[in-house]
Amino acid sequence: MLGQLIKPLLQQPSARIILSSTLHCSAVLFGEPLKKKKRIDPLIEQNRLRRKVRKIEKEIKRFTRQDRQLKPIAEIEGDRQLYKQLEVRRRPPVDVNENEVDRRAVLMKDWARYQSQVAQTEYRMFKTVIRAQRRALDWLYVTSPELYKAAIQPCCTVNTTSDDSHTIPTLPLSISGPYHSPPMVHGDALDCPEVYDPPDGEAVDTTPIFQYEFELDRQFLADPKKKKLELRKTGNNASTD
Repeated sequence: MLGQLIKPLLQQPSARIILSSTLHCSAVLFGEPLKKKKRIDPLIEQNRLRRKVRKIEKEIKRFTRQDRQLKPIAEIEGDRQLYKQLEVRRRPPVDVNENEVDRRAVLMKDWARYQSQVAQTEYRMFKTVIRAQRRALDWLYVTSPELYKAAIQPCCTVNTTSDDSHTIPTLPLSISGPYHSPPMVHGDALDCPEVYDPPDGEAVDTTPIFQYEFELDRQFLADPKKKKLELRKTGNNASTD
């Protein structure tokens, strides 16, 4: 459409110069005339706010009549799913007759008597071995003091397995086990004598937030009386207008 309008103008040489310097396309503007604001009746707006205030006051009275709603504690309340399965999980009491009670008591006494005999046997065996070792060391001290000193030295022999594939040294033995307290760490070095200042960690707040069933509007909760005065003023101004 635009090309058909420009084509007859381009036939004149003077028109080409004029069009090349002045003819251009304007940007698309999405504009429309402003809409008139609908005038709301002040009485309707006032009644709407009064109903809202009345509803909030009613909720406040309901909260004051009831006891204060406490925050739930998960450790006290427990799992609701387990409460539903309480009857299924509850075991019925088992009735044990007198003969079964006597049998269990006799069995426990026999087991205690057997364990006592085992402990006494092991104690006598260890005592006999230690007595024989002391007697041998006493005779060795009398016959050869040098061999006695060599005998009481820590044993540096090795323990061999059944297949003799590898040997395990017994003494001297060094073990790096768990610490009673945290080890001294300086950077990447462990058990370093230098003082290590650990960096501060990040604190993540995991406190659960409890939401009540009804949240009052802060605008009316701040000062509801002031809102009533403002409503009356607006009503008077509307009536004067």
